[in-house]
Amino acid sequence: MSELDNNDSFFQFETVVIRDFRILYQRFSAYAAKYDLNNSELGVLVAIVTDIKTNLTDLSDRVNVSESAVSQAITGLMKKKYIRSETDAKDRRRHFLAPTPKGEKLVIDFREHEKEILDSLEKELGDGFMPTVVKTIETAKDNGFTEFNRKK
Repeated sequence: MSELDNNDSFFQFETVVIRDFRILYQRFSAYAAKYDLNNSELGVLVAIVTDIKTNLTDLSDRVNVSESAVSQAITGLMKKKYIRSETDAKDRRRHFLAPTPKGEKLVIDFREHEKEILDSLEKELGDGFMPTVVKTIETAKDNGFTEFNRKK
């Protein structure tokens, strides 16, 4: 038996990572599937609605998938008519991605769905829980717990 087997903090962290984050991931996946999307497509769509004039690298960083995966997600979202390409009025050589009304509606619905989750977490954890959650995830990320092997 290793010293980690009796470490309460390690056990709690392991439980959160294995069980709780998995539950959130499954909810996210189920929500995406409801609209015939995969996780990358839903993440990219939300990112595009949030910041319309973004680029491929920024989307890749924000969604934490490779640029190739973002490119595939964009293709899928365009085929499913959730986003469209628009020409920049100031520089006709530039194009950017914009949500269609169908895409905007989906993101509004998704945010309402996520608000229900946040409200339930707030009820359980109390007011002001979000900064603690964000700090925990950022600390985990800074220590390599959330870094995926992404190829650019």
